[in-house]
Amino acid sequence: MRVCHTDEIWIRNGRRVNARKKHGKKGGWIFQHCLPLCAMSPSSIMIHRDVFTALGGFDERLPACEDYDLWLRITARYPVLFTRQPLIEKYGGHDDQLSRKY
Repeated sequence: MRVCHTDEIWIRNGRRVNARKKHGKKGGWIFQHCLPLCAMSPSSIMIHRDVFTALGGFDERLPACEDYDLWLRITARYPVLFTRQPLIEKYGGHDDQLSRKY
């Protein structure tokens, strides 16, 4: 596999929250699963350099969601390995988050 990601623990405003079912992470050929929402967390992904070279990396012209754009391009061409064990903690709920702005 050239791309892998893990599950994550979400913490919002200092409290652990459960991800909704629609945010569930998956492995394999997951392009269709990724279309309606960003289903991969940038902090949990390992990508082989050849994938970045082939796809051109992040599109820095985008004001936000450059990661989502890359995940869609990746999952359209590569299967993804998924590790169910949460290996990162994702903190949210901050006023300065880009997801609040866009």
